[in-house]
Amino acid sequence: MTQSANFTQFNSVIFNDGTNIFNIPVTKTGNTINYPDGDIGGKLKAWVDAGNTITDYAAPAPTVDDVVKERERRLALGFDYTFSDARGKIHIHTSAADMIGWDDVTKVTQAMIGLGAGTTTIQIQPENTEITITAYEWQQILLAAAQFRQPLWFASFVLQAMTPIPADYKNDSYWL
Repeated sequence: MTQSANFTQFNSVIFNDGTNIFNIPVTKTGNTINYPDGDIGGKLKAWVDAGNTITDYAAPAPTVDDVVKERERRLALGFDYTFSDARGKIHIHTSAADMIGWDDVTKVTQAMIGLGAGTTTIQIQPENTEITITAYEWQQILLAAAQFRQPLWFASFVLQAMTPIPADYKNDSYWL
């Protein structure tokens, strides 16, 4: 019977002794394997000492779904927006749930501008602090959001088109 052993990403070895399959907690320092005490650890050690090898863990290649999840995580972080008055800098949240609220604010401010009331104010509540803004100011926030969000979308499309997708696709160098 074929016997095999493979390291996992969870500091263990999946070991098939030809009869049974075991998940054995094992650590590896360089080329030195630290076996657990007991019969199972002894069986695995004897198997390796007989000239067999344990295959190192190889992480699965990243997928398009992995890149999309990273894009969504980055989009949800939000961005800082600075008013040129006493309101100063605020953090604008951009999670999927926040974007539903953004849609409502955008529709209202567009209607206000369409009716010639672009300087009329509304309240928004970033960071649990109520802030009064005009419809025109909301348009400025939308432009700042585009400067934050669009590069993330573009980077995700570039990464998704790569074959293969780099293992370090989460590295900021791909996203900034």
